[in-house]
Amino acid sequence: MKLKLFFNCAKKSRVLMCIFFVSLFSGCLFGGEISIKSVSTAALQQSIELKKKQKRLDIQTTEIKAAWAENFPKLDSQYTLNYADYSISGRDALANIVVGETPISVYPVRPSRYKSSFDTTLTQILYSGGKISANITLNKLQYEQEKIDYLLLKESVLTTSLEAFWQYYLAFQEKQYYQFCLASLALKKQNSDLKKWQGLTTQYQDMELALAALNTQEDSEKSRLQCQTKLAELQSIIHLDLETVKPNVFMQTGTQLELVWTQLKTVVSDEDLELDRQKVEIQIRQQNQIIEDSRFLPEVFFQGGINYFNLDDDHMDKAAGNLKYGSLYSGITVKWNWFNGFKDKARSEKAALEKEVADLDLSQKQRDKQVVLEQLSHHVAIALTNMKRTEKSLQLARQLLADKEQLKEAGKLSVEDVFESQELFKKSELNFERSIVEVELAMLKWCQKTHRVDDYIVLKGVL
Repeated sequence: MKLKLFFNCAKKSRVLMCIFFVSLFSGCLFGGEISIKSVSTAALQQSIELKKKQKRLDIQTTEIKAAWAENFPKLDSQYTLNYADYSISGRDALANIVVGETPISVYPVRPSRYKSSFDTTLTQILYSGGKISANITLNKLQYEQEKIDYLLLKESVLTTSLEAFWQYYLAFQEKQYYQFCLASLALKKQNSDLKKWQGLTTQYQDMELALAALNTQEDSEKSRLQCQTKLAELQSIIHLDLETVKPNVFMQTGTQLELVWTQLKTVVSDEDLELDRQKVEIQIRQQNQIIEDSRFLPEVFFQGGINYFNLDDDHMDKAAGNLKYGSLYSGITVKWNWFNGFKDKARSEKAALEKEVADLDLSQKQRDKQVVLEQLSHHVAIALTNMKRTEKSLQLARQLLADKEQLKEAGKLSVEDVFESQELFKKSELNFERSIVEVELAMLKWCQKTHRVDDYIVLKGVL
């Protein structure tokens, strides 16, 4: 009976050993893969905010056309049909005369009940105090501002999606690590059962294994739920309906990541979208001030046209359809607003103050830019230092595992003797993965601030 139990345990041990090495080197099977390229492409294609911002650009284009239209003449037509019922009741007579012996009161001739007229007028603005040209410039500047907002939103969408990708990648690696730990503990349990059959283990060793298995199962479940949460967050951004996906990443070494960081820092454009937007905002405030100041200047426009009128008639159909040629008219009108309760003056002062506020905002942004960039660069440097340390630890753990594997193959060490080195290697590998994700997220923050997210994607070799 003991011999049969021994062979069963040995058979299970071989099976678990196969599972152990599969989890150590290959992982599991997955329903699909996602990469930085697929995430960034899907995020841009599925972003509702980007589509709305593109529509706002189209709307602003029509606003520019509408502003230009103020320079062109306007042609208006107007038709009027009036009705008036004349009554002499209560009116004073024009004269009182006596015909024979009969007194007669004389009243005005009753006018026709219906009158109609038709006018066609051409109006051309000759001078508007600079308001029209300022409004055209204002709409062009607003278009440029919307364009900058679109680029800033695009960078924000890319950054958010890539941050979600790296967070999911790390959660995925942690889940894989705890799956390895469970397989390792199961293998230890099988070997412990073999030794227990041979009387080489104690009850306390079994209790330690059981406690470790319980804690590892709890950590594994937490990592699984965390991985599902991060995957759900990523899917909410890119809208890819995949139950389980494997993050496909070409994992670079510490030296390669340092090279990427060096290349990103090498060429940093002096242009800054946020500063450019603020400069456009200042110009918008200037145009608003011109528009408000134009209220104090006269408007000059030419107006001419032709009118038709009808012969007065008591019948509406005849009055409406019997229009006769009237006259041509033309003239130049000057309109000047002399006083408006100081409202125009208050508007002009408000526009001047808003322009001063925009100037101060630009100064503040220029002052803060360098400080923020230095802080973000410092964060990247700290992450790179931590990555070098974990990479060195991983190299030592890998070498130690290789040496013990050779000793095991030579028969000088048992499988149990290699367990500790295998676990140390996987733990070091996970720490290295964490440090790399830390570097990637720090570089992403820096790239977003310097508007180099597209360069980051290119340097990662995915576009």
